[in-house]
Amino acid sequence: MEKLFTISEISKISGVSAHTLRYYDKANILKPKKRDENNGYRYYTSGQLGVLEIIVHLRSLEFPLEFIKEHLDKLDYNYTLGLIEKRISENKIEIEKLMEIEKNLKIQKKYFTGLLKADKIVNKPFLEDYDEMKGILVEKISEKEEENRMYFFNKINEIFGDRNSRRKASVGLIINKNNLENRNLKKDKFVIFREKKSYENTYILEKGRYACVYGKGAPIKEESIKLFLKWIEDNNYETIGDIFLEFMGGPGISKNRESFLHMTRIKIK
Repeated sequence: MEKLFTISEISKISGVSAHTLRYYDKANILKPKKRDENNGYRYYTSGQLGVLEIIVHLRSLEFPLEFIKEHLDKLDYNYTLGLIEKRISENKIEIEKLMEIEKNLKIQKKYFTGLLKADKIVNKPFLEDYDEMKGILVEKISEKEEENRMYFFNKINEIFGDRNSRRKASVGLIINKNNLENRNLKKDKFVIFREKKSYENTYILEKGRYACVYGKGAPIKEESIKLFLKWIEDNNYETIGDIFLEFMGGPGISKNRESFLHMTRIKIK
């Protein structure tokens, strides 16, 4: 007569909990060889221990229970091979998603590292070299800040088809060099530095050395820009091109509008 093992014995040998074994029974994945009608005790054979090892192995490969049940129901090489190939394809898709998540996490790590750095040197101008940056200009449509902001966000979603576009790029405002020469600090254009082929309103910040300063508060005050320009003049630098006002902090990042971080920078010689 074939030796039978209680559920506790099978659990101890296999490392699978009695709770899980009961679930496998109810789900028709691994039913006990015998069940005592009087006390409901479950009994298993040594052969079923081998089946349980296969289940544990497949679970370690993160196969769903639905797949495991289909495999055990069919026990057909071709059928099981098809299920494995399907799982491999699903894993590839999942891996690609995880790689994209990791890529975005690294971007966010760099972003928050930058916020920490900026917060420590607010209102202290410095010089830094930048590579060329290409982006897209979006004209303002109103004198009202809220209307412009909503228009900008909707326009970026429309252009890129991606609601996370502004989280993957540098975003800010431009003060045109012609306005700057006339001492007009009007911020009349939004810019997002993320390339889009065949889009007419492209914008380039040239490679070179830039005068920069971090600031706090929204909207960005003209007085702080004037102080920055005075620092440039006092240090005998000459400005080249537009001023770029980059948004760094914002809702969901900073505590309030007074703590919103931003950077002002302009190419110099």
